[in-house]
Amino acid sequence: MYRERLVPCLAGGSPPLLERDELAMETQGEDVMAVTTKDPDSGEHGDLFSCCHSETLRGAPLSFFGIHLLGGMVLFMTDGIVGAYSGFVYTYAVAPPMDLPHKTAGYLASVFWASITVGRLVSIPLSYRFPPVRLLLLNLAGVIITVLLLLIFYASSVFLFVGTCLLGLFLSSIFPSMLAFTEDILDYQGCATTVLVTSAGLGEMVLQVLVGSIIHSEGSYSFLLCGMIIGCLGFSLFFGLLFFHRMHRIHLGSGSPSKTAKVEEPQSEDSLK
Repeated sequence: MYRERLVPCLAGGSPPLLERDELAMETQGEDVMAVTTKDPDSGEHGDLFSCCHSETLRGAPLSFFGIHLLGGMVLFMTDGIVGAYSGFVYTYAVAPPMDLPHKTAGYLASVFWASITVGRLVSIPLSYRFPPVRLLLLNLAGVIITVLLLLIFYASSVFLFVGTCLLGLFLSSIFPSMLAFTEDILDYQGCATTVLVTSAGLGEMVLQVLVGSIIHSEGSYSFLLCGMIIGCLGFSLFFGLLFFHRMHRIHLGSGSPSKTAKVEEPQSEDSLK
């Protein structure tokens, strides 16, 4: 009220604020100027798939595409297990041979997601001590061993809760570890992240539908068997990712022409200065 001169006794103070229309016009003018003066070559991500254009991928080695493909397929499998297990563990628990009460079986999904949360918190200090490839090997092997034990002790309700907790712990840090692993391999600007996130989302959607269809047609006993098959496929694809990782390091060590040209370009500019 004082700045708008609404108090008569204080009318000789500071000038009034801008009118709403004037303020809106000035704000819009600044936004237009910022958009028009933006450099198109500033390196910002204007398009979700701007890194996947032919200019970016031209001259890339085979290992570059293999890392994207196999890294996405590993997350397709592991996030598919997350979606399928959280969606159908209740169905498996209330059906024979487990036959748990509905109220008790309802806690399994909560235990699973709580263990994923705890696992991601625990993986933060572990990521400082161990490289991502070791964490991925440990987690993928842990998923297979846990599902195998669930298959062995298929009639134990106590081990179903224990195995659910262990499975959530092992699955929790696979996604962030895979992102860190590909970041160490590739000098990318977001394309690998797009591929990995899209693959993980597709796996959680597609495999959940596939496993649900198998359970509906074959019975609840196929639930853990599907998890075992998916886990083994993800583990095998990870070894293929390690192979392409080695190929990519050899390619970078040999010094490809495209990389050499990128390194020599700033040097020529400095020499002209």
